[in-house]
Amino acid sequence: MSMNNPFFFGPPVHHSKFLGRKGQTRRIVNLVGNNGQSVAISGTYKVGKTPLMRFLLYSENRSTHFENFDKLCFQFMDMQLLPKSLDHKGFWREATRPLGPFLKNSGHANLEKALVEVEQNGFPTPSLKDLFESFSHSQIRLVLFIDEFDVLLHRPKLNNNRFFGSLRSLATLSEGALALVIGTHKGITALNKETEEHSSGSPYFNHFNTISLGCFKEKSLDFFSDREDHHLLWEMKP
Repeated sequence: MSMNNPFFFGPPVHHSKFLGRKGQTRRIVNLVGNNGQSVAISGTYKVGKTPLMRFLLYSENRSTHFENFDKLCFQFMDMQLLPKSLDHKGFWREATRPLGPFLKNSGHANLEKALVEVEQNGFPTPSLKDLFESFSHSQIRLVLFIDEFDVLLHRPKLNNNRFFGSLRSLATLSEGALALVIGTHKGITALNKETEEHSSGSPYFNHFNTISLGCFKEKSLDFFSDREDHHLLWEMKP
């Protein structure tokens, strides 16, 4: 009897057909949801970084995995889809876009007003820092997923100390109010190396917890082969 091949090569796997990566999922949920720490999901092309991000972002999965999901505001940014002219102000406008409705629906009118003021002032780092401190006091967290993070190295208005230094400062000093989840082909060591020329202090990315995606174990492949109703992204690594 023939069996449908559960693997396919092409676009990212839809969240409803995502299987596996349970250990990595639990670790991301614990670091981001419970502790407000930042995570770098690293791996080669087509290894499944984007499907894992989208699986965690899907609204039904949020309530399943994150105990305090009602205090978490999620945003997903694919850097390949954003304009090459993107600057500091444009980045934070996109990053904070879902915060307005989230704060309004959760009854935080004062924080909603503060967000509007920060945007009107062009998202200066000191104002963003104050905003995230206010979020921390209210136990609110922005979980910012940034896919294709390596693309930022080729954005002249963002590949500089002002942007990366600000991003690091906000993530490390916000007391958990800003948690970053990035997808990178290069990995943290390479990212730090390629940005060290304009780093004036600690490496920009040394605060990230790294989760590496590799090949599935043989027992996982046996399990997947029995699932005709699901599909997985074929991994290119031998």
